[in-house]
Amino acid sequence: EHALEYIPSGYDYVIHLAALPHVDFSNFYPSVVLNNNLISLMRILDYVVNNETELIFTSSVEVYGGESWKKYCETDIPTPVSIYGYSKQACEELVKYYINKYQIKSTIVRLTNLFGPLQLPDRVIPRNICRLLDKYSVDLTQNFYRDFLYVEDACRMIECLMVKEKNGEIFNLSTGKVHSMQEVINSIVNNLHTEDIVENDEAFLQQTRGRYLSIDNVKIKNI
Repeated sequence: EHALEYIPSGYDYVIHLAALPHVDFSNFYPSVVLNNNLISLMRILDYVVNNETELIFTSSVEVYGGESWKKYCETDIPTPVSIYGYSKQACEELVKYYINKYQIKSTIVRLTNLFGPLQLPDRVIPRNICRLLDKYSVDLTQNFYRDFLYVEDACRMIECLMVKEKNGEIFNLSTGKVHSMQEVINSIVNNLHTEDIVENDEAFLQQTRGRYLSIDNVKIKNI
């Protein structure tokens, strides 16, 4: 809250990327995640209103849930299965409220799973690279499917939306390609020249994660 007092006016855009993003954490500590993600966004939105700044809000593929076994597009109705997903859906509605009430200029982007340099080690790709290098079993559910987007490509897509000014719209940011988690691990194993040691807790993850999260990228490709 206090940090916003030190942000000077005069910027063209605010890109709001901050959140507590860990799905499993959100199911154990729902009030922490809901409070952080919603209240922090409200403060950013108030800053945007007061400074007449445009906003890009980064939502998540998790709003789709992942239980329908389909490639989701922007017009699909959100059906999240985790508290984190619900928090992002609520944030999207909050952005829409500010668009309607205060006429702010804002674009919502739904990011797929990112990977790349400096990613925190609790994310699935760096986490399993570290586990395999240290001779631990990998941590995954083999029957889950995700698409992954390199972080620099995500930044280029966001930059493109800033230039095009697609205010009031929602865009999926993804490769449009889906991979099983086992394929992801196979790729890591092949590059590390190590062994694949698999142990996982499917029963727990089935209750907290959608199985198939792949999103269509036709709209962002055609702007």
